[in-house]
Amino acid sequence: MSAAEILVPAKFVSQMVQLIITCVIYQSQYENLLNFPNDQLAESSLQAGVTLSVIFLAVEMIILATGWTMNFEKTMLIQILLHSLGSVILAWFILDSWDYDYIWAIFSLFCLLPLLLECSTIANAILFRRSIIRSKS
Repeated sequence: MSAAEILVPAKFVSQMVQLIITCVIYQSQYENLLNFPNDQLAESSLQAGVTLSVIFLAVEMIILATGWTMNFEKTMLIQILLHSLGSVILAWFILDSWDYDYIWAIFSLFCLLPLLLECSTIANAILFRRSIIRSKS
């Protein structure tokens, strides 16, 4: 059994769990805004953070489906850890009704950082492939 056979399903599950928990925040957002009644800025900030999280997770799911980064085990392991930890912290965010502005730290660490890792891995793979093609010619 190769590492990809274990890591790819684990990454899919960790991303899917984080995506589901992120979507639950839409339903429970009023609890995170209790200290800020009638504050449109707080509501729009929370919605923007959750929306960007969903978009970034969806992009990552599409990249996973293409299989471009399937052979990069270390990067995949880091992403699995980040998404799993992000799921736990998002659940904590919902259950403890944290203030809305914590969503941006959670977004940065557990949605933006894994996507940047994914994009840098793809860029390195493309550059490596080009260097192999150049060396053959």
